Amino acid sequence: MFFYTSTALWLLLLPLLLLFFNHKKSNPIEKHFSKSMLHKLQLQSSLFSSRKKYMLFALILALFVMAIARPVSKRSTLHLPVNKPTVILALDVSKSMHLNDVYPSRLTLAREKIEAFIAKASGFDMGIILYAEDAYMLYPLTHENGTLSYLLKDINLSRTFSTQTNLFAALEGGAGLLKTHNNPHIILLTDDNATLTRTKELAYIKDKGIKLSVLSLSKERPSSLQALCENNGGVYQPYTWSQEDISTLIRHIASSPVTSQTKVYDVTNLKEYFIYPLSLALLLLVFLFLPLRKHASSAFVLLLLSVTLPLPTHASILDFWYLHQAKNATQSKDYTKAIKMYKKADLTSQGYYNLATMLYKTSHFIEAVNYYKKALGEDKAFNAKIYYNIATAYAQKNKLDFAKENYEKSLNLYPYAVTRDNLKTIQQLLKVQRKNLHKAFQKLYFKPIAPSDFAKASVFSDYSIKIQTLLPSQEQQWFNKILKHKNPVYLQKLHTTQRSQDASLPY
Repeated sequence: MFFYTSTALWLLLLPLLLLFFNHKKSNPIEKHFSKSMLHKLQLQSSLFSSRKKYMLFALILALFVMAIARPVSKRSTLHLPVNKPTVILALDVSKSMHLNDVYPSRLTLAREKIEAFIAKASGFDMGIILYAEDAYMLYPLTHENGTLSYLLKDINLSRTFSTQTNLFAALEGGAGLLKTHNNPHIILLTDDNATLTRTKELAYIKDKGIKLSVLSLSKERPSSLQALCENNGGVYQPYTWSQEDISTLIRHIASSPVTSQTKVYDVTNLKEYFIYPLSLALLLLVFLFLPLRKHASSAFVLLLLSVTLPLPTHASILDFWYLHQAKNATQSKDYTKAIKMYKKADLTSQGYYNLATMLYKTSHFIEAVNYYKKALGEDKAFNAKIYYNIATAYAQKNKLDFAKENYEKSLNLYPYAVTRDNLKTIQQLLKVQRKNLHKAFQKLYFKPIAPSDFAKASVFSDYSIKIQTLLPSQEQQWFNKILKHKNPVYLQKLHTTQRSQDASLPY
């Protein structure tokens, strides 16, 4: 145990000084007051003498200082169960992947397939490596899919890494990133169609416990990779122009047996003990100020200890009361009171959802949107309902573009019929709104700026694009500038030692 704010312990000098100046037996203020006046000034308690009261007061001050210094004990590890697949997407960047027999090229199509996989594979931990003769890490395993998409779009793959394809580079590089995970998968995106013996590669991935799957970008089928996948429990999937190939890979990985795994995180997890010196100080303070009798002191001590010591060390004692009051207010349609009660409580995802609904009912639509976003979690059906409510709130404020965006998010998670109907309505309203806005712009600006038909066509040729970002906020302008600024993406070379047979074949 230690004190979290140890500097506060300097305040302990106050009670020490008090005891030092009160070392005499007689009361130091007796010479300044008469006995009758001194009797009125003193605390009237039959339990303690004047000198003992000074010592007790010094002890109370010391206990308050200890509470301020926050005695804590550290629990440094947090154990969380993890039951989800981990996937390394290994992109072949050898010379043959730059061929354009597949539109627009094999490499470009492979990158689009990875983006589609990232967008669809929710609940997976994913990482990306590039490989040719060697392997390079673009990003390690993460559940932040947006980061992977961002890096993949910005990386420059126009240069040729190598003319050769070394399968072992992908396997060793992926195995190194997956070595601490119980449910490892590697997906190769490659045009490799060599008919070679893959016994060493098969033995390697079985030894590492990795399931290998392949998305083939080659028109020549089958290859030795198909047998390698089938003998390993993976799947060999030729590319398709639709996203059926991605769906097949995701279904296969999701249906694979999953082994439970416990992740240990080194986090600052403190247990507070300030409640104990604080409770004792309050108890002694009551004894100091109240004129208790000896026969009542024992009962009072037991009563006060039973009330103060079991108190929890967090600020959510009244949460159940607040939520109960909020529920009663909602049933009686007193939404304003319900909002106040919800805001006082420490809310869960469902609590934020209920608060947002109350705000919606009182026409505070934008504030409702903010709390709906806080309610988002892991449940897809529940998230679909939240996005539907967000879209409806935006529609109430006539923010049709935001409404359309959130209705689409809701449909991607769960196909509610009412969501589809509302989306069609919003799309029709947007067409009418943009048409009317176009007419207003023509009426206000066309005559003085563009008197001829040729000038009219030039001015409004890209109008349908600009209308969607009309008058962006200052924040949105800065955000757009940040997105346009492309930082270089760095690749980390992974250590690999083995080479496959195809690495020595001529291109």
